[in-house]
Amino acid sequence: MILEHGGERPTIDQTARDAPNAIICGDVRIGANTSIGFGAVLTAETGPIRIGENCVVMDTAVLRG
Repeated sequence: MILEHGGERPTIDQTARDAPNAIICGDVRIGANTSIGFGAVLTAETGPIRIGENCVVMDTAVLRG
């Protein structure tokens, strides 16, 4: 699920893969060939989140910015 927060919307490279039940919210940038696992939550409420290229965010991980 891709959500806007505070007027910011996630930017996800077209080669990145995000699980259908991952939640990505706010000022989040995800680089090329990166994988976001099932149930992961990336929420940029008070600061940005930057995930580079060729990274793996494992299932059920929680990242807050």
